[in-house]
Amino acid sequence: DPVAADFVDIADADCRAGALFSCRPRQYCRRRRRGLKMTCELKPGFGRWVGMKHAAREHAGALAAGLMAQAHCGEEGAGPYCIARPTGLGLVAEAVGHFITLVVGGYRSIIAIETPGGGDDRQWLTFWLILALVLFAERFFARVLLSTFPYYYEAKLGALIWLVWRSGAETIYRKLRRILERRKLIYSDEVA
Repeated sequence: DPVAADFVDIADADCRAGALFSCRPRQYCRRRRRGLKMTCELKPGFGRWVGMKHAAREHAGALAAGLMAQAHCGEEGAGPYCIARPTGLGLVAEAVGHFITLVVGGYRSIIAIETPGGGDDRQWLTFWLILALVLFAERFFARVLLSTFPYYYEAKLGALIWLVWRSGAETIYRKLRRILERRKLIYSDEVA
């Protein structure tokens, strides 16, 4: 019994009869006949999932705090899984990357907004989307792994230069669009 096994909050497990022999809440409960009597009971497997939902909700704050408070290498109590700070050329590459992102990317985005047509708009919208995804992954998921990768900050600067000056964002957009069209997840607006 999922309720007895503490997988389900009793409020979620309160299956009751609804209109026209239905059970409420519909996502957790099902109708079952026992002899001539119809009863409502928790669907199989839902008790465990509801319990996991509650556990995730309770522990999400602790997980976020743990990810945000990771120690940097060299700090007391850092342990083997620490965030390496850029040094030497990596420090310069990170500073130049921030400059390119904010100044060059920002300026070119403003110019793209002001010019008629959508080709350059697509380049810069894709650039900012890719940058946001990289920064999100870097910040929350892969900080320890990426920061200890040799020449990570230099490689990131190279990718940033490719995205900005070699229309890399436009290239990624076109390749991704082609893949999605082939898999029929999106349709081309061009007439064949």
